[in-house]
Amino acid sequence: MRPRSDNTSASPPARRATLLTALAFLLASAVLIFTSAATAQRPANRHRSGSNVCQTHRTSHRKLGRCVSVSSAHAAHDRSRRRTHSAVPPTTSTPPTTSTPPTTESSTSAPTESSTTSTTSTISESTTSTTEGTPPKTATPPTIEPNLTVGPLSSPGTSAGWDGFGATSLPGANWRPYASTSPFNISTEGAAVATNSAAIVRKVLSWSLPGNQASGEAETSEDWGHPTFFAQPTDPTYTLHATEPWGANSLNGMRIQVPQNAKPAGGEDGHMTIVTPEGWEYDLWRAQKPPAGGGTLTFAWGGRTRIDGSGLGSGGTASGFGNLAGMIRAPELAAGKINHALFITIKCASSDTSFGYGTVASTQTSSYVYPATSGGSTCPAGETNAPPLGTRFMLAMSEAQIQALAVPVWKKAILTALAHYGGYAGDTGGPGFGFMFESSTSFTALGLPDPLTTLGKADSLPTWEGRYVYNIASGVEWEKYLRVLAPPSH
Repeated sequence: MRPRSDNTSASPPARRATLLTALAFLLASAVLIFTSAATAQRPANRHRSGSNVCQTHRTSHRKLGRCVSVSSAHAAHDRSRRRTHSAVPPTTSTPPTTSTPPTTESSTSAPTESSTTSTTSTISESTTSTTEGTPPKTATPPTIEPNLTVGPLSSPGTSAGWDGFGATSLPGANWRPYASTSPFNISTEGAAVATNSAAIVRKVLSWSLPGNQASGEAETSEDWGHPTFFAQPTDPTYTLHATEPWGANSLNGMRIQVPQNAKPAGGEDGHMTIVTPEGWEYDLWRAQKPPAGGGTLTFAWGGRTRIDGSGLGSGGTASGFGNLAGMIRAPELAAGKINHALFITIKCASSDTSFGYGTVASTQTSSYVYPATSGGSTCPAGETNAPPLGTRFMLAMSEAQIQALAVPVWKKAILTALAHYGGYAGDTGGPGFGFMFESSTSFTALGLPDPLTTLGKADSLPTWEGRYVYNIASGVEWEKYLRVLAPPSH
């Protein structure tokens, strides 16, 4: 008889045990596969956790519009803060400001002639210098209207200050600071027109026509002028202290008399000028109000110049001009006569020496040319034909042409001065091109009315927000008659 195979000879219990073992193996394999798959997902979960942290930063710095680190957000804030602090101060009308602080560059640095020698041409229409009037011996101020008064304006004065000036005896219409040889007191007659005059004129007028001046800015944040006070020998004594870390300031430690009611201009520049009985003009930038009774008078930076000298090499303006240089004063407007050059503020200045005529380049400021001794704010790269600081302008109109204009007497006085004496770019800031007016704080700090308000009312000038507006630009073909001159000899 033949024997059976193992498969056919196994019993039912044995077959059931084999099936159970196979099922157990399959179940164990499934568990292992599932566990491995779950483990493989864990890095993705950690990555999502990192995204949640990034989302938190995005919520904190939402304005940045993206996920950034805290340090990146702080850097963006710092850049914004620097832009805010470096912005040019706002102006209301004429912008006589120092957007660039006065520099410490030496005024004795030797000018270097440009590699391209500039040629000159003579002004085709000559101008005739006005004859200075004899200073009045009476305390009655010069007027346009019979009853118009703009302050106690005798000249020379009767006080104990320089030239007799003080709180009750202020300079009159015919007075002007500095020597007759000062660049601000010499005629434009026979002066040469700069080679690139037309291009520079087009540039500055493309920024703006001469800006308006408004009354009512005294002792407000809109006052960017240069308030001036004439000290008396009996005034309190103050020790001068400059606070900017730009090096040693020549005024530090000097002791001078300062009138108790002297006030700096209310604008950010905070100009203030003190003329001492000895004839020194102290020009302060960002000055603090003097404390009562004497002590320390603090200011950011400053310098001094002789009131009977050149009016140069001071430290209150970017150019180094004295604060009194070229200032349009209310008594002059009332009299209809200005017998000196004008102080001009331009938007920005050139950074190179392409103007020629001994223009000096600077690594810290704009370039400058005599009579400036330092520079101001530099124009953006690529902006061509901007003038260097110190550039001399003039209006090429004759006396007859100016008198024939249908403009007020006060405006004819400004135009005539610009024709006979010219004007110098002395600072940078504001919208474009403007003239420096006397700060009426020089009067209101003494308890006197704002002379620009008095004159504006008497002359029925238009008003804006209750202030009288001196519109300088209208009625003149500026691009036709404005010229740039070669610097005066020195």
